[in-house]
Amino acid sequence: MTGGAGTGGSTTNPHATATTGSQLSSTATTGTNANANTYQRLTTKPNTTSSAIGQNGQVNVPNKVQPNGNTTSNNFQTGSATIQQNQFTVKMSHHKKASHRKAKQNPSLKSGLKYLKKYSHHSNHKYPRFSNDCTSFASQYMRARGYHETSKGKEHIKLHSTVCYSSKKWYFYVKKHKVLFSNYQRIHHTTSWSTVNGFWKFWVGHGKLSHFTTSNMKKVQKKAKLGDIIQFKDKRAGWFHTAIVSKKNKHGVYYASHTKNFFRKPLKKCNQGRHGSSRIIDFRVIHLQKKKL
Repeated sequence: MTGGAGTGGSTTNPHATATTGSQLSSTATTGTNANANTYQRLTTKPNTTSSAIGQNGQVNVPNKVQPNGNTTSNNFQTGSATIQQNQFTVKMSHHKKASHRKAKQNPSLKSGLKYLKKYSHHSNHKYPRFSNDCTSFASQYMRARGYHETSKGKEHIKLHSTVCYSSKKWYFYVKKHKVLFSNYQRIHHTTSWSTVNGFWKFWVGHGKLSHFTTSNMKKVQKKAKLGDIIQFKDKRAGWFHTAIVSKKNKHGVYYASHTKNFFRKPLKKCNQGRHGSSRIIDFRVIHLQKKKL
């Protein structure tokens, strides 16, 4: 059950900008004959003291002239305008909702749980299975939730894989190589992708995700949330296993993991360490739900 490395493993702009060189134009309807639909372009100059710009910096758009000679107010879509370097930035009211959209990551718990359900009992063919696959599976879950991988780091060749040991890098990919007349695939990954301690160092040390460590299982049952990461430690092997909270109810916490495949194993039944004769002595939990990295 160890997490050690193995051999396989717009922002929408709510503002519409209009630039004027010498004129700001608007269209008005003119004429006294109801059957004649003619249009006359009315213009104002923004660089003068014209009434086109009010004292409060708003654009005074000319009123519409109706065929009967009456005028109606043109609210210009209730927009206001400010001048920045001889340009008009028009704030449109119908874009207010878009102003709340952000380009930051917003990891999806739903997507992560869907991934756990699909791949807990077998491997995703896109990810070659490590001999100890628990932490790699947790990394796949993080990717499924929408967490972004980092850029590549300095790598070292190890058997059929290429490993990056940086605690500030987190990524995985498979690259095809050709030697003479044969082709082969090499796995490129970080220790933060495939090892228990590497995973912890990246997400807690570099990613700054909230966390806690305890020897009290009841505290884990109480404070761990759906979608959180749990790691296990025994006295002989140290930190040896990574799992994901896949369910929580009044009966306690259930987790999903690889190496030994589980989807909803009760945490209260997890009392043995990596070796059958040893017992779990500590837990550490990484919270994911409300964190934007």
